[in-house]
Parts: sequence; C-alpha cells; structure tokens
Amino acid sequence: MRPLVRIDHREMHTPLARYFQTSSIEFDVVTLEAGDIEIGDRVLIERKRYSDLCRSIRDGRLFKQAHRIRACSPCPILLIEGEEGHLEMMHRNALNGALAMIAIESGVPALHTRDAKETLAVIELIANRERRISMRSALSLTARLKRMEEEACNMTLSTYSEFQRPGSG
Repeated sequence: MRPLVRIDHREMHTPLARYFQTSSIEFDVVTLEAGDIEIGDRVLIERKRYSDLCRSIRDGRLFKQAHRIRACSPCPILLIEGEEGHLEMMHRNALNGALAMIAIESGVPALHTRDAKETLAVIELIANRERRISMRSALSLTARLKRMEEEACNMTLSTYSEFQRPGSG
C-alpha cells in the first residue's frame, strides 16, 4: 500500500521537508501534476509562504494554480504558511480580495499556519482524517459486497430449486 501523503519533489528543499523526514508520517516524493502535497485520493494542497503568495497574486500565477488544483482534486486547499508581516508591499485588502475570489470562484479554501512545524501538524490531521474516511469506505464496500454475494447465492439456490422435480430430492 502506498503512503497516504505524497510530496512534490520541488518541495524537498524547504523546512517542511526536513520536518517530514524527522516525523512518523510515511510519504513518497513524487512529481505532482498540480499542487505541492497530495493526501490520499481526494486532498491536494498548494502551499505558499506569504512572500511567494504576494508574488503569485501580482503575476497571476495564484489564480491559475487555484484553478488547476480545483480541476485535479475534489478537496483542494490553499495552505498559507508564515507570518503576515511578510506581505511584501501588498495592501491587506488586496490579499483578502484575492483569497476571497479564490475561495468563492474557484472553490479553494485557504488555511493558515504559523510555520513549517504547524503545517506538518495540519497535514498529519488531514492524513489521519482521510485514512479514517478511506477505512470506513472500505468497510462499507466490503459489507455491500458480502450482501450482494449472499443475494446472488440465494437467487442461484432459488433458481435451481425451480428446476427440481417434486420428490427428486
């Protein structure tokens, strides 16, 4: 079974990667088509530090990235890491307007973390939740398959009993 968390190889030079390597979270380093961190089959995270977030808003990359992760995942997340003091000459209203547009028009909610350590904790929470959802789905599927097998078996038995001659056993 593959690890639940997959990290884009371009993230491996960040402080978050160092925290991952010392954590108990199993992860694979891969090349992701979109986003920076994939959790299970549903969650795709685009991770931004405030300085990169401001540059991405200015040059329009953020909106393209938000649309791309939305297209690739039923549960996309924009994760903003760091302190707001690094807004790099961007007015707070411009930042809020961009994040509101991404949340409303692209359907990509934003989460904020203080640092890479807190980001790892959030990823671990999401991974644990996804693992529980996956286990519940697997158990539900197993129960449904068992019911279907029993129904098929009962149908087969009733079909055979229709062809038996009276008194033949």
